[in-house]
Amino acid sequence: MNTINENIRRLRDIKGMTQQEIADGLYVTRQCVSRWEQGKTIPDIKSIERLATLLDCSINDLIDNDSVKSIAIEQAISNKKKARYRWVSIVISILAISIPIVGYINSKRNEEYVPAIQTEYAYIKEVDNENGKVYFSTTLTDLELPVFSVHTSDVEILDNRDNIINYVDLKVDDKVRIRYDPNTNEFYKIKVIDSKVHSSLLGIFVSYTGEDYNNINDLYEKWGVKLFIADDVANRTNLEYDVEFILEDIYRAEVYDIYVYINELKIINDLEIGLITSEGIEMVDIVDLKNPPIYTYSGEYEDDYNNFFTVNSVDVTYKVHINYKFSYSSIEVYEYDKNNQLIKESTLYTYDDVLFFSAHEDGLYCKVKINSTYSNGNKSLVHELLLGENIYVINVDSYGFVYESWLRYE
Repeated sequence: MNTINENIRRLRDIKGMTQQEIADGLYVTRQCVSRWEQGKTIPDIKSIERLATLLDCSINDLIDNDSVKSIAIEQAISNKKKARYRWVSIVISILAISIPIVGYINSKRNEEYVPAIQTEYAYIKEVDNENGKVYFSTTLTDLELPVFSVHTSDVEILDNRDNIINYVDLKVDDKVRIRYDPNTNEFYKIKVIDSKVHSSLLGIFVSYTGEDYNNINDLYEKWGVKLFIADDVANRTNLEYDVEFILEDIYRAEVYDIYVYINELKIINDLEIGLITSEGIEMVDIVDLKNPPIYTYSGEYEDDYNNFFTVNSVDVTYKVHINYKFSYSSIEVYEYDKNNQLIKESTLYTYDDVLFFSAHEDGLYCKVKINSTYSNGNKSLVHELLLGENIYVINVDSYGFVYESWLRYE
């Protein structure tokens, strides 16, 4: 049979409650619950009854035979103390007229101290690893915050995903939420809700040219570059993407799936994937054209929105998918008039040819033959368009990047 400390921990996990939530429900400290679960102490009978109610279980589910003996012994000792206290009370009552203050002092000594827990937002000003101390500052200049000492506190330290961390993981300028007793300066919880971003990951680019880039302007000015910057919608050039936003009280994240299409037969030089950061341009990877994987880059960036009580940084992940797509090598257009007579033949080779193509003034319909070259041979598809209709065609630029456009018969 499990011991009482194992039962408390197991039933709390089943209920999905934290030690702090149990402590709040029993009007005790979280350290008290922690000592129960470690087997250092045993809750009294009243606490066990309240625990059973809080955890939706019976008292028998909590206690074991050894615990029953320990509780019985403690209860007997407690009863003896109570009996002794009754005699002391009689004596005190007799002496109350002459020394009333004695009764007041004894009653105060027997009261359990209830902590006055206070929650504050603050920045970490200094981490003194040598002496195990953490100093805090706040924008509320009239509020003086206590110093956290690892040697005198049994406190939970959490990151913004509720993972337990050590005090040495706390960094200067981290924004935290602290819970402490202003009367005793005892800490109960430190939670990081935001960390300072030292280098923002702003976006990615895929380059054919193999040239060096010093800044984002270089990327805008050169051909053969596909550019994606998350917070700059106007400059997302011919990239397909999916985005997922995760917003929580103390956690914000963006996950981008970016799709870049290339015609492998048009690629001569290496493709490079680079990162765009607040510190400049970083060249990262050469694309494996024989077996392109999904390139994943994770980081964070600092949001311009500045609020002392909320998170400012955004975790960001870019997943770059390099996919093959074969474009046309040529497009043959055969136009017919209302008498089904062939009146014009055209051959289109480039994006401009497709963009500026226009129907013959006597044309009623046309047959479009799309010729494509694949790694294993050639293939042609024929479509028929009436005047005013259009069809998607797959273009490729001189650098091998593929994109879709309309061939309009009008």
